[in-house]
Amino acid sequence: MIKRLLYIITIHFMLLTIYFYYYKIYITVVPILIEDSKSIKITALQKGFNISYEMAKAFFDAGTLTNFDPILLASIAAVESNFDLKAVSSKGYKSLMQTKEATMKYANVDILKGSMELKYWYKRTNDIEKALVHYNGGNNPPKVSYRYAQRVISLYRQKAV
Repeated sequence: MIKRLLYIITIHFMLLTIYFYYYKIYITVVPILIEDSKSIKITALQKGFNISYEMAKAFFDAGTLTNFDPILLASIAAVESNFDLKAVSSKGYKSLMQTKEATMKYANVDILKGSMELKYWYKRTNDIEKALVHYNGGNNPPKVSYRYAQRVISLYRQKAV
C-alpha cells in the first residue's frame, strides 16, 4: 500500500490535497484560516495609529509604491497634521502630509504626494534623517526642521516595535 502525494494546491481558505492510491483518486479537503498578510499589516497600522482602515491602506499602498515603510509615512502625517485632512500650516502647506499641492479631499492622493516628495529628498541625500529635514524645510532647512526629523523618527521607532 503505497500512497503517493502528487500535488498540493493551496486556495484561499482551503487546502486541497490529491492522493493517488493505485488508480483511484482520493481528495482531502481541509479548511484552514489564511488571512491575507497585506490586510494584517493594514489592520496593525490602523490600530497602531488609531486611524481608519482606508487611511491605513493609503499609507500601505504609498509605502509599497515608494519603498518606504508605511509606519514611517504615518509617523510623518501624525507629526505634520495629526491625521487631519483639512489641516493648513501657517506657511500654506495643506492636508495630511503638509504638501503645497495637496487636494485636501483624497487622503490616498495626498499621502502619495507626500511620499513621492520624501522619496525625492531621500534620493538627493541618501539618508532618511536628512531627507526628513529637507522634506520639512526645503533646500535650506531651518533648525526647527532638525527637531521635526527627530520627532518623526522617535514616533516611528515607538510604533515600529
